[in-house]
Order: sequence, then structure tokens, then C-alpha cells
Amino acid sequence: MTLILRGLSYQWPDAAEPVLNIPELTLGAGERLLLRGPSGCGKSTLLAALAGVIDVATGAVEVAGTDVASLPPSRRDSFRVDHIGIVFQAFNLIPWLSARDNITLPCTFSARRRGQLVASPREDADALLAALGLASMASTAASALSYGQQQRVAAARALIGGPELILADEPTSALDPDAKQTFMRLLSGEAARTGAALLVVSHDPGLEDHFDRVINMSDINFPEGVTC
Repeated sequence: MTLILRGLSYQWPDAAEPVLNIPELTLGAGERLLLRGPSGCGKSTLLAALAGVIDVATGAVEVAGTDVASLPPSRRDSFRVDHIGIVFQAFNLIPWLSARDNITLPCTFSARRRGQLVASPREDADALLAALGLASMASTAASALSYGQQQRVAAARALIGGPELILADEPTSALDPDAKQTFMRLLSGEAARTGAALLVVSHDPGLEDHFDRVINMSDINFPEGVTC
């Protein structure tokens, strides 16, 4: 299994109740999972816990055989860039860097991902841009891209170098119907090519055909005082 989650509980500081209380969740290599639920049900918090962005005091979050929750913060950062690709809801692109340079950033910090490239960082980035219909935008600064274009660049950055786990938070929210289908075919296809596990959280029912499993957040998350 690429992802094994057991007994995860998380409560934001000063919150009255936990936002997450998940007994178990697993995801195999090459498997595609869509996790559905409305805003406020803890979907983004769950992705942050899986990526090691927040400290988890209770439970185990195992990614590619390593318990991310037990790692010190500095070790979590290096583990994340080596093994996890993330499409953040806010994208987190560096505005003054080009689309191409934003995509190649994980390869700058991870020898493991550089070693898994098909060609060079530049060539792999350009191939992803072309597949997403952004070939002409390779040298354009991220700040000059539209919202939807930034979303696609963020996805390409998550995919480059073949990480074992890809996490995506509402990755199609800014895309029109045609671009959404192209985007999901690329995301699914790249995950299948590299054998990565893919976990997407979204409230969009139009994405379901791209996944092996579809789970409602309310079926796995049981926090007291929270209704999903």
C-alpha cells in the first residue's frame, strides 16, 4: 500500500471539537480515489495531514512505508518533496518564476525525482505543459497566467518526477468542462504511467468516472459535533 492511515484524529488549536476522526483509510499503488464532501468537512485538513504539513498528535499516516506523522518537521519537508506531489487549492506558485521553472522546482530539491525523469527537467516540464495545452506559456511568469492556467501548472509541478502519492485539493475548480476532462485524463494517465496513488478531494460529481473508488467524507470521518 502506498498510503495507510490509522486512528487519525486532528483538532485545530482553540477549536472546541476535532475536525478529523478517521479510523482507517488505505490507498494502493496506481489506485485512484475521489473523496467527496462539502466545505468544512475536513477534506483540505486531511490532505495537509497526509502531506505532513500539519502536526498529527494521534494516529499513524504511512506513505510509501514511512510514518510521516512521526517524522520531525525538517525530515517531513524532504520526505514530502521526494515522495508526494501536491496540487494545493491556492496553487502556491512562485509568481516571478516562469511556468516551466515552477514545474521543475521539485526536481531542484529532490535527487530522487530528478532520477525518475523521462528526459531532463526542462523537457519533462515542456511535455507536461504541451499535454495541458500550455506549450506557448512555458516562459510566461506565473503571475501573468490566468487562474485556470495556474491550476494546470500546479498540477504539472505535482506530477513531474513521478512521486508515489499525488494529492489534489479541488484541482478542477477553475476549469471549463473541456479543460476539466483534459486535465483529469492527464492527471489519471500520469499517475497510471508511474504507478502513483492518486487522491483527489472535491465536491464536483462530474469527476467520478476518472476514479477507481469514490468515497464520501462522511463515510470515513466521524468527528464529534461535525456533520458532513
